[in-house]
Amino acid sequence: MSILEKTQDSLFLLQQSIGSLLKILIRSKFSIHLPVPKNDYLIIMGNGPSLNAELEKHQAHIKKENTLAVNYFVNTPQYKIIQPNLYLISAPEFWLFSTNETTIKRRELLFANLKEKTSWEMQLFIPTEGVHSKILKPFIKALPDNIQVRSYNTTPVQGFRVVDHFCFKMNWGMPRPHNVIIPSLLNTINMGYKTIDLIGVEHSWLSEISVTEDNVALVHQKHFYDTNTSHSKPMNKAKHRPRKLHEILQKFLFAFQAYHVIDDYAKSKGTQIFNCTKGSFIDAFERRPLGGSK
Repeated sequence: MSILEKTQDSLFLLQQSIGSLLKILIRSKFSIHLPVPKNDYLIIMGNGPSLNAELEKHQAHIKKENTLAVNYFVNTPQYKIIQPNLYLISAPEFWLFSTNETTIKRRELLFANLKEKTSWEMQLFIPTEGVHSKILKPFIKALPDNIQVRSYNTTPVQGFRVVDHFCFKMNWGMPRPHNVIIPSLLNTINMGYKTIDLIGVEHSWLSEISVTEDNVALVHQKHFYDTNTSHSKPMNKAKHRPRKLHEILQKFLFAFQAYHVIDDYAKSKGTQIFNCTKGSFIDAFERRPLGGSK
């Protein structure tokens, strides 16, 4: 690489770092406090189709370990069986104003189930913009005392590695949080977990993309709780229009790229992340069976 190319790369990274710091000053909250884990091993449960098989095969192991569940896991029978001690939501549909009846009912059902089903101590992670939204405040206030709400910053950070890692460590931001697993990993690394197993994270959407004769891009996103009822549908930009094909692919690019950034950060903190999901498209983390078992 020539001196000119190196200079251009450095200037580009400098521009990204300055932009990230400005976003942090505008968007991030600086009073983020994370709980301290009881031990250093954690299982993060994505909602991919394979989670059913993992929960059935390794139920005893999963139940006795620290677990983190995400988004709509609470709406399933498995929630009361596993009793996760950590729970994280990230989708803007949870706190943005919407006139869509389906979105409103899903949000109401999620918080109703959190309130009614949770009889154990649990930490609930919600983005800062959600915690402070008028939409969610009544739901949060109604939660029982055994559910402690923790906020986290979703401000995207990119640029020089040393700046990125410092901002991650301070909980000011993270790689672009284009799915719920990204903030789940960042928060639990910063909590101090040293070994993290990922299950239910196929991320195999690339093979599930199609385009209609009307030029509408569709994605079939299957979850363990709707494998037999899910169907292809547009991927919306928050509460706005459906994404175009290039926007869907860009979203996936940012997500897969973020995992490599997170793996590098995790190793700098002495944390090892293992992908225990067979057939997963994530290529950033070392693979092994759940818990290292054969």
